[in-house]
Amino acid sequence: MNLQDWWIATVLSTTLTALLSNSSLAQRRGAKTARSFKVGDEIEYLWVGTWYPGSVLEVRGDSVGIEYEWGGSPRREFVPSLKLRFAWEAKAITPMRFWSDQSGEFRVRAAAIGLSDNSLTLHKEDGSEVTVPIDMLSDADQKLLRRAKASAGPSVAELISITTFETAGEGWSSPWNEAANLSDVPPDAPPSFANMPEKGVGFPKLHFHDDLVRVIPIGGRDGWMLAGTVTRLGEQPSRLLWVALASGKVKKIQYLPSGERLAACDPTSRQVLTIHPDVEDVPVLTVFRCDPSTDQAQAIKRWGSLSEQQWGSWDNWAEFVSPTRVIHEWGSKQYVVWDFESESEVYRIDQESFFGARPTISPGRKYLAIPEDSRVRVIESATGRTLASLPIQGDRAVGVGFSARGDRLAVLTPSESAIWTLGSGDQPQRLKADMIGSVFRSTIEWIDDRLLLIDRSILYDTELQLPVWNYETETFEVKRDSYGERTQTVLDGKLCYAVEFRGKASGFIVGAVELPGPGVREAVQGLDRETMYAIRRGSPVRLEIDCGAHDSEVRAALTNQIAANGWILDSGASTLIRAKMGRSNPQTVEYRKIMGGGSTFSVTVTPYFSTVQILFGEKVAWSGGSSTGLSPVLWLKDGQTPQDQANRAQQPNPDFFRQVQIPEKILDPNKKRGLGTSLISSRGLTPK
Repeated sequence: MNLQDWWIATVLSTTLTALLSNSSLAQRRGAKTARSFKVGDEIEYLWVGTWYPGSVLEVRGDSVGIEYEWGGSPRREFVPSLKLRFAWEAKAITPMRFWSDQSGEFRVRAAAIGLSDNSLTLHKEDGSEVTVPIDMLSDADQKLLRRAKASAGPSVAELISITTFETAGEGWSSPWNEAANLSDVPPDAPPSFANMPEKGVGFPKLHFHDDLVRVIPIGGRDGWMLAGTVTRLGEQPSRLLWVALASGKVKKIQYLPSGERLAACDPTSRQVLTIHPDVEDVPVLTVFRCDPSTDQAQAIKRWGSLSEQQWGSWDNWAEFVSPTRVIHEWGSKQYVVWDFESESEVYRIDQESFFGARPTISPGRKYLAIPEDSRVRVIESATGRTLASLPIQGDRAVGVGFSARGDRLAVLTPSESAIWTLGSGDQPQRLKADMIGSVFRSTIEWIDDRLLLIDRSILYDTELQLPVWNYETETFEVKRDSYGERTQTVLDGKLCYAVEFRGKASGFIVGAVELPGPGVREAVQGLDRETMYAIRRGSPVRLEIDCGAHDSEVRAALTNQIAANGWILDSGASTLIRAKMGRSNPQTVEYRKIMGGGSTFSVTVTPYFSTVQILFGEKVAWSGGSSTGLSPVLWLKDGQTPQDQANRAQQPNPDFFRQVQIPEKILDPNKKRGLGTSLISSRGLTPK
């Protein structure tokens, strides 16, 4: 399929509307209208599609000396007067003209800068403003206003005051449950409307710095997809674009104040959530009421959300967990759930994970799965009640993902994937999954009951227990997730993503394409999994040990592993097993007491590490490791100091080499990304 074909047709039909939307009559004429400026005037300067506020320092005919701010610093230069406008013109609906009342006795020269259902605000030549009832104006003026309102398009949503929410305070905790299975956690199916057609729709940029930062597939009969744009530089408004894939149209565009970033949508309550990442150094969340049938989004609650314990998160991830509650990553590996109706904190989470893999929400939003270093916590998302604490085998959880039907949970570690069944007391199905994702943090998305998409790049087959395909994105075309931006996701077995076009027709395409893509199932069908392994029983290997005083101990442990796997120890073998122990760089963590006044203290350690790598030729075919490090939480007994307890945990760990489970069969590193590659681009999914 070809997203580019849809782009061409859609842009032709939407460009005019989009360019006129949110642009007043005065703004569209502004750059071509001569004005008389004087020293001290507050102005705006048009440069590379963006208006920058400033002031007039000097006037030399048609050349005006101005001072304005760019890149956080003041700049002074002479510019043509045609590139300037008065500051009030940014709000202007009409140019300067004479207005009169029904009797003709009231007459004033002014520009309209504010229009409501019943009143009009005018900016007079002397700089003052006056508000008059519309029904008192002359018939000609009222007719002009109707035309101006239709031409101006939808107005920018108004923000409301920031409310200070009540926090939980000291000593608060959520109910806990140590259940090691999901027997008391029934499946959580997605809403019935969560289905997407395979199609794409394009829309233009409004200006050079307009950027797409969020794509939220919703579904329904029209195949709704919500896209959010933001201005990277300047003060232009953000946009919400309601895209109906089924009809190939942008059905509604709503404007939000500059800097507001779309974060989440709750279709059932007809609400969207935005984050402004930096309002006086605090992320500010705003809930708007809107849907494709409303012309303007209405802000209903706005509040700051920043942990008092640490700096805020770079990602600023947030989601609805109920019609009145949202979860927000308010600090590094710290999450909070707010009830914006009662204006209070419901619960908070300190994720016990060194790398902080992303939590995931079940399709029906009832559950939150939190990957941690020693377990996966499953909690009731709206209340914080812990439902299960699932044990981990294979180091730590680097990613979790609920199936599309909400009946299974996949947990990925550096060496395996565990598939848990919701509503069942059975232990999970444990699958070989060596090095299929990041060893730090990965995304897991289910395509169907058999196939998982890891990090949107590796297709993993749970029946074969192998990576069978991989995906690459067209550089500088497909939008990638970054620092809280989410422009790719999977819904209804479709990859939902965004493409950016540059040049004459600069803009974006949002669309959905069927996974796993053309030719993939045919290539995988009948695959002999044994052909994917480079190391198996009978393979020769050699050892290289760099563990200092523990060399002989580590060599003995790995020799036993080699024998158990049926490999042959051969000093001349090309396959190398390399073991190493040592110390990494010092690390310092600041802790805060939960009880007893909330005082803070710092702990510094130099961790010990143990690693083993298996190299097939020059490539790493498998690796494992452990490190002491610092725990996100320290539990102290009477008389213990945090530094003493941390120091006691810093010891060499040669036992790692006896405990590590090296697979008997190891994938050929040249095949660890599967049998082939598909390119994700404006043309959909195409095999390379």
